[in-house]
Amino acid sequence: MRKLISITILSLFFSISLQTFSCFAQENKIYLDESWQLLQEKGKVQMSALKKTPKALLNTYAVLKLENKDSLFKKNVELRVEALVDDKYLVFEKKITLPVNEEVILQRKLDLGEVDVGVEVLQFKVIDLENP
Repeated sequence: MRKLISITILSLFFSISLQTFSCFAQENKIYLDESWQLLQEKGKVQMSALKKTPKALLNTYAVLKLENKDSLFKKNVELRVEALVDDKYLVFEKKITLPVNEEVILQRKLDLGEVDVGVEVLQFKVIDLENP
């Protein structure tokens, strides 16, 4: 029963913090938990992020998911995402071609154990391929 109450309180906290995030447009950092959070959408490409701590392992991972929602065109994506992890900066920097209606998962191993992860999108450029 205590576990259920603590999970309920935790989920309420995250739902409130997500609403607060959407109210303050000048604040561009998102603190991640273990559910997907949409960072940006551009040219039918969605970029989401997740902090994941597998139960059987000590390592924590920051994971980015890029989804091409377009049913006609492949997309070239250039991205630069900065993750603030316990006062240290890590950078995801990739150039990727996303096939039609596909997704790509990018994963970065972080330090051991539970860590506070903030993610900021520095660059997210999407270009259609084969678009007349």
